[in-house]
Amino acid sequence: MKALINKHKREIIISFLVSIVCFYIEPVLKYIGQFVVNILTTISTQFSNYYYHSLSQSPTHSNDYLNTALLLIILTIMFMDSYYKTGKYSTKLRNQIQELEEVIAGKEPEPKVPVTKEKVLEEITTDKKFLIKTQRINSGIAILQIIIGLYIMLSSSIKQTVCEQVNSFNNEVTKISPYITDNEIKIIKSKWTMMKNQNDYTQIANFVNAVEKKYNLN
Repeated sequence: MKALINKHKREIIISFLVSIVCFYIEPVLKYIGQFVVNILTTISTQFSNYYYHSLSQSPTHSNDYLNTALLLIILTIMFMDSYYKTGKYSTKLRNQIQELEEVIAGKEPEPKVPVTKEKVLEEITTDKKFLIKTQRINSGIAILQIIIGLYIMLSSSIKQTVCEQVNSFNNEVTKISPYITDNEIKIIKSKWTMMKNQNDYTQIANFVNAVEKKYNLN
């Protein structure tokens, strides 16, 4: 059993990560999205205007979390595969360097093809440089994958937050609709569609809150 687990260790780890990502991705995206939106709308007027204009487009559903989960899984698999292959190659290079150093130290028998000490040192230097270069490339790929993953998560989480906010507005309008006229409903929906910034949103929210307070709908 232990041998079987060791043989398929990578596949087991990947399956475990996939399960975690798929299970937690939606609530995590909701939390991250709301957190990021709260910060960015406070510190950036440009983002704030973009966010409230996005609300006016009234998207009510987003499956981005599924796409995000899939992309994150792909990136994770790519990273693990790259890390595994690079690690395996790095180990091979280290072994070659060690063997060459042992030849120089006299711990290993001389190779069948005679080589000079200078040649062996040159090979060691070349291998070490290539090992460092390989490790740097692997680190660069890992950083790039992390950046792409973070961008995908942030983008998807913000879209998810927009959809949640629009659904909340629709529910609020439905709740107060028996207590206001049809014309007032049309006006508030029209204002929502024309919303450009936080001030427009605040005016709509104040009207809804006033109706809810008047008729004890909270």
